[in-house]
Amino acid sequence: MNDRALAEQELVVHLFAAVDGPSAAEAYEQIREIWWRCRDRLGTTTQIIPELPTTLPTSLGRTSSDHALAAQQDPMAGYQVIVRRYHDVLNLSMVFATPHHTAARQPGIGVPNGWHEFDRWWDELAGGGVGALLGMVRIYQAKFERPRPPIAELAESVRLELPPAARAPRSDGPHKHQNLVFWEVGAAEDERVERRFAVLGPPDQDAELSAWTWSRGDTRITPFARYLMHSAKLRYQLRVWGGGDQADQLEHEVDARVGRIHALLRERPSGAELPAELDRLRLNVAELTTTVTRMRKMRHTVDIALDNMTRALAEPLPDDRALAEAFGQDLDDKSTYLELSLRNATGALGLSPPSTSRRPDGEASRERAPREPVIERSHRSRTLVRLGFSVDIVQYSRRSAPQQDHVQARLAELVQRVLDDMDISLTATDRQDTGDGLHMFLPQDLELHVALPRLLHSWRDRLTGDNGLHSDRMVLRMAVTLGPVGVAALGYGGRTIVELGRMVDSGVLRQAVNLHPEAHLVVLISDQLHKYVVAEGHPGLDPADFQQVRAETKDFAADAWLWVAT
Repeated sequence: MNDRALAEQELVVHLFAAVDGPSAAEAYEQIREIWWRCRDRLGTTTQIIPELPTTLPTSLGRTSSDHALAAQQDPMAGYQVIVRRYHDVLNLSMVFATPHHTAARQPGIGVPNGWHEFDRWWDELAGGGVGALLGMVRIYQAKFERPRPPIAELAESVRLELPPAARAPRSDGPHKHQNLVFWEVGAAEDERVERRFAVLGPPDQDAELSAWTWSRGDTRITPFARYLMHSAKLRYQLRVWGGGDQADQLEHEVDARVGRIHALLRERPSGAELPAELDRLRLNVAELTTTVTRMRKMRHTVDIALDNMTRALAEPLPDDRALAEAFGQDLDDKSTYLELSLRNATGALGLSPPSTSRRPDGEASRERAPREPVIERSHRSRTLVRLGFSVDIVQYSRRSAPQQDHVQARLAELVQRVLDDMDISLTATDRQDTGDGLHMFLPQDLELHVALPRLLHSWRDRLTGDNGLHSDRMVLRMAVTLGPVGVAALGYGGRTIVELGRMVDSGVLRQAVNLHPEAHLVVLISDQLHKYVVAEGHPGLDPADFQQVRAETKDFAADAWLWVAT
């Protein structure tokens, strides 16, 4: 074993960086800097794969997903580096190994380079900084002798061979993957950017070891690297969350302000203090809404990360699973408290007497003050029969946060263009953001036989045109119905809004997306609306283009009509 307790020591490094977002450009520059240091210091100027270049582009541009950008190695194939894109993540992977049957890099004592040397060299290569990355992983891999020593003895051999920074005691492990055993070593903080693992295999399982940690002989990311990538996303979200201190501060601020407003309302003030507090509370409501939406998105990202980790590794590491579950529960708890504060704040705004808020002292009428809430309640309970639609972005949650923001902006622009096509002002509509889409109700005085064809055709044409301008193709599910709509304190009330939500989320509409991958838009219209407009033969919509289906989800079931935009 060349005087080493563990043979054929190698170091595999994986870096993960977001393709989009505020740190994406800086992260790519950090990866390019490491790439060029490898060329300068290790001589990795030789091609590994003929079709892949040995230089990285100056910028990512619109590189396709699941695509290797470049690969390089030194002439003796001891050091290899590859940069690939995997969905919304850029991954640099590198291996340090001592080539077989060569003493060119062996120190004078005849011991091959191992973990200590490779670890130090990597520190030098990454010396320019990796702070913009999602995460970094070092994998110390080697072979044990057969028969495999007892786990305790093997663990002690690993500890003694590891560099000092990786020797921090850990209570978890070992874990097994087929014939391999592995431990996480080093620091154990939940927010850690860098992780270190020791992975050991028997001497006759070199291909299995490499295929799991480094390469299967092609450019695809390996299963363990894919698992670590999703884990890095999870821990990045945890760092962004920062323990939820800002959410706690916002909750306390809003609750305290609502308390002050209630006290002022009991005192019936005539000065400027109450209007000022109400103005601040309105800002708080906007901030609460934004914060809760972001927390719900983050919660969904945590769920996706855990699901993807499970797909890559049948059973996520206990530390990762515990973190995902605890983090998700923390997000659920804090968002629930914020939603309660939002409800409390909205209620306080509804109880306030806006007619007296801007009057000089002494001019407020005592007779009018108590009547204002009655007028507000009457307005909120009013129901109007209106044409409404709901749109939902397909695979919204699988996009990165920057991509989600981008498609939201595109959707907002599309809504405005559709309304322009229908000669409707945005201010004449009532709308509710759903995060990955929106509900909207159009003005009451529309002629249905004119409005429905214009609505469907405009969405089809505008969405098709928008997708022609962007590499991220946006597909929409859409539901359209007609019915009474009541404006409630926190949105819409009544069965119509429930029907819209159930229709757009129905299995038959989701199935239509899969059955028609070429379509940018799939639509369900309610049975009643179909009878009023399509079945009557009004121009603009061909009845043959509609298919009767059964929309079912949760406790909802109704006949509807499917229209696939082509």
